[in-house]
Amino acid sequence: MKLALIGLGSVGRGVAHVVKNDPRFKIVAAADSKSGAVNPDGLDIDRLLQGKKETGRIGTPDWTAFRIAAEVDYDVLVEVTPTNAETGEPALSTIKIALSRGRHVVTSNKGPISLYYRELESLAEENGVSLRFEGTVAGAVPIINGIRNGLAGNKVKALFGVLNGTCNYILSRMEEEGLTY
Repeated sequence: MKLALIGLGSVGRGVAHVVKNDPRFKIVAAADSKSGAVNPDGLDIDRLLQGKKETGRIGTPDWTAFRIAAEVDYDVLVEVTPTNAETGEPALSTIKIALSRGRHVVTSNKGPISLYYRELESLAEENGVSLRFEGTVAGAVPIINGIRNGLAGNKVKALFGVLNGTCNYILSRMEEEGLTY
């Protein structure tokens, strides 16, 4: 399976480490905020990550996330860039390009999902591909699939839990101190 990896922060580097020794996967393109790299035969992940560590770049500036999403031959776009909670960009546009091209998308980015879920899910459905976002909720606990499949015949009356550390802190302060959002 050919992967295009967008985002090489800690999550992206983690993805790269996990898939680099799995023969089922080949990262054929990668981009961060400054540069990108493409190799249809698969990128040398160790070299890519070493370049990022030493120079802050993984390739050349002409290979942007948008260009990779639009031009490269890949099966799945793995989008793990930082969240923009106001607009969902630039991840939103990258995800839309991939889905429009009939490519599957896996993202850990809360911005596009929280702001444009219905639109993105419709785009995925129209193009016969999957939009996966399990890493965006419940601290990446695999809850979405469990709810969709494991609880399909049940009536959910309520859910309780810690949303995440930041939300828990904010909500606790709001409750305890009478603060508004």
